[in-house]
Amino acid sequence: MEQRSDIERTLTTRDLHVLHTTIVQELLRGHTFTVLYGGRPFARLLPLEPPHEMLVPQQSLVTGPRLERLETLLGQTDLARVLGLTLTTYAICRPSIQFSESTLSRLEVLASVIDDLETSLPVSRVRAWFRRANRELKGASVLCTLALPWNPGDATITLVERLARRERVSRSASAPSPARRL
Repeated sequence: MEQRSDIERTLTTRDLHVLHTTIVQELLRGHTFTVLYGGRPFARLLPLEPPHEMLVPQQSLVTGPRLERLETLLGQTDLARVLGLTLTTYAICRPSIQFSESTLSRLEVLASVIDDLETSLPVSRVRAWFRRANRELKGASVLCTLALPWNPGDATITLVERLARRERVSRSASAPSPARRL
């Protein structure tokens, strides 16, 4: 990546492939890029004006520690997939938790599902629940199902929420009561 002035820079098509995260971050800071192919300019990358909705801070019930818990459970790659984001976009938005409104809604629903499961299952079983094939999801795992486009309230997420509640209820019903343990 070559710098021509304070805000305009040149880069090659190889830079687009190798430095994509850095380029996106620079675009967010307002920098403009001229892309060279074969040493000749062929494209210009400009930041959006006004900033994209993703950059507007949103109020969310999902805080830093709660997001870290979701990352620990699912991993950043799978969490980004479920939120409908690329890993690069997730990495850029993650530090300040500045996601689009729709992503925040998905994050809150996902956190709610995990909260339901964590009341009756250990972390390893919650992780397995997301990855296990499910008959009611036509043999797909919850993780694969949520990697497809969805919005809070859709039939897909309603079914996943119902499956999580059923798992919680069945586990709590099958757990021995304190009186039986004695």
